[in-house]
Amino acid sequence: MANNDKELRFKDAPTFSGDRNKFQEWLHACQIYLLRNRHIYDNDAKKQMYILSTMQSGDASVWAQQYLAQRTNTRADHPFQGHPAGEIVLDTYTNFLKDLRETFLPVDEPATAHTRLQTMRQGGRSMEDFISSFRNEVRRSEILEDRTLIDLFRKAIDPDLSWDIDTRENVPTTLEGWYSAARRRYDALIRAKSLHK
Repeated sequence: MANNDKELRFKDAPTFSGDRNKFQEWLHACQIYLLRNRHIYDNDAKKQMYILSTMQSGDASVWAQQYLAQRTNTRADHPFQGHPAGEIVLDTYTNFLKDLRETFLPVDEPATAHTRLQTMRQGGRSMEDFISSFRNEVRRSEILEDRTLIDLFRKAIDPDLSWDIDTRENVPTTLEGWYSAARRRYDALIRAKSLHK
């Protein structure tokens, strides 16, 4: 019979420094870890302590220290909410997540994501990696109109690939179509380059 007190080992959540652009990915990784190990992190306090333990530098570390300091009873002669001196009294997990989001999410995440989409460039990244990043920003931006997203994607990928797709007989009319066409063209270029080395 398996020991239910053991943590299931797989990739730990990364540490978080307070970079608002990485907040969603970090929090998602923490929540996956907690869900996978819910037999260990089975109450609000344990979940909060795990997340706080990943906040080890920068603004995140300062926030974590302040969060704990504000919830620590420091008066031996006056119990805080009935708790003795030195005891940490944590809020609910729901309120903790709300505080985190209010602090580290961009004020207007859709607008911030839209700005990132306007400035994104494929650069030296593979098409798969770039499309994955682009999709994440699309989700955050809440832009639903394919025409707008196609224009942003067209400007973001390698200009030669974009031109090649734009001048085809059957130019894609959906964002998914553009993703597929860009993948095919990128893969063809990589194969051609490897043959001519």
